[in-house]
Amino acid sequence: MPAKHSARGKNRHSSWRPDAFVALAVLAVLAAGVAALAFTQPATVAATAALPYAQSGALSYTAPVDPASVYGTSLVVTGEPLYNSSVNTVTVSYAYQFKAAASRAMGGTEHLTATIDNGQGLVRTIDLQPVTAFTGDRFSTSATVPLSSFSAVANAFGQAAGAQGDGSYTVAISPSVVMHGLLGSVPVHATFATAVNFTLNANGLFPPSASSAASTPGVPTTLHPFSVASTGSITVPV
Repeated sequence: MPAKHSARGKNRHSSWRPDAFVALAVLAVLAAGVAALAFTQPATVAATAALPYAQSGALSYTAPVDPASVYGTSLVVTGEPLYNSSVNTVTVSYAYQFKAAASRAMGGTEHLTATIDNGQGLVRTIDLQPVTAFTGDRFSTSATVPLSSFSAVANAFGQAAGAQGDGSYTVAISPSVVMHGLLGSVPVHATFATAVNFTLNANGLFPPSASSAASTPGVPTTLHPFSVASTGSITVPV
């Protein structure tokens, strides 16, 4: 019996191998290194994309006149001159639209003004329509104003300028829009303000010509004297 016990003890001692201990130690070091590396790396990588949108607006006007007048019809339309001798009131209309491929929930405010400038530092602004709220991605509005209201300001300017004035003034019909809401799930805030410059003199109010409506870098693109568009984008996470 003692001999057998001695044999078992010898076999147990001979089963221990130092190289196994070394291998386990190496594996432990490698595992610790992998864990440390994982801790130092971000779980995700942030990425963004541009979500484009477009804005457009069109200004127009009409004025009722006597068919027997120089116009030969009962209505003056956009692009025609407005003579004081035949036109009493003019209705200015404006239509705006916000476009984007993404879903949207939009709203904002719009304002329509006329600014008369004598070119020498005197400026007067007339509210054609006060600041008005709207809901959605488009709206249309109109305002009727006596043509004499522009002439009254021009006459006051003329009296102030005396011989220095040339009797010609700029009348800027200016729609301005402030948009806000959600484009997709991202908040968006956009503005759109464009002016159409008319010339006012003793004979009446005269619209711009197509040749004077060239676009300027950094401002909305003029499609023709009364229609303007611009593009923009917002950055969204993806």
